[in-house]
Amino acid sequence: MPLGVWKNREFCLLMGILTLGFMAFFSSSFFLALYLQRVKQYSALETAVHLLPLAIMGVIVNIVAGLILHKVSNKLLVAIGALAYTAAFLLLALEKESTSYWAMTFPSLCLIVIGADLEFNVSNMYVMSSLPPHQQSIAGGIFNTVTRLCVTIGLGISTAVFNAIAQSTTTSSPAGASSGAEDALKPYTAVYWFAVASAGSSLLLVPWLRIGTQGATKSADEALGDTGLQPGGQPIAEGPVERTVVSK
Repeated sequence: MPLGVWKNREFCLLMGILTLGFMAFFSSSFFLALYLQRVKQYSALETAVHLLPLAIMGVIVNIVAGLILHKVSNKLLVAIGALAYTAAFLLLALEKESTSYWAMTFPSLCLIVIGADLEFNVSNMYVMSSLPPHQQSIAGGIFNTVTRLCVTIGLGISTAVFNAIAQSTTTSSPAGASSGAEDALKPYTAVYWFAVASAGSSLLLVPWLRIGTQGATKSADEALGDTGLQPGGQPIAEGPVERTVVSK
């Protein structure tokens, strides 16, 4: 792995934002499914149906991201993603056992996907373009390794939080008394607050980003330039090439 890639300021910031977002995303998604089955008493099939907005919104957001990635400032897209993450986890953290699915859970599922897919697409595009073509596989390896590690760390932290709150709730309950629905919800709420803190921390990194648009279609002259030919088919004289990065 070329260690010089970590000297790239935007690369490090995007990896930090993506890591904090993914730590919250996978942790909350896992415990949300557990909550629907254990607290709401949904069957596995009912849980899958209630989580279906994740898949549907995933398709929609990825299509939209592909259409606007080269037109809209990617810094703005990352900011929207981080805000969507934070708002989604905040809705889950404020949810009560008696709250309707459509009031809190459904909008949070939609917002979670917006955050995940916008940040993923922007970060993936930048990482793949931060190294030369012959090192693209290394760039992909770095990206996948970071995302997998952050998921593991996030699940580890959220599980520790969940178990700690569940144990303290059980200990504080009177002997022989059955825990109410609100007590059963406390460990899940604690996990969601961890997700809020993680996603909210990523928001603090967004103002330092300086990336513009990515993935614009090259013009005919630019395409010829990449092949080493002038528009008339003549070779281009060798020399230093300057690349301009649009930043905001």
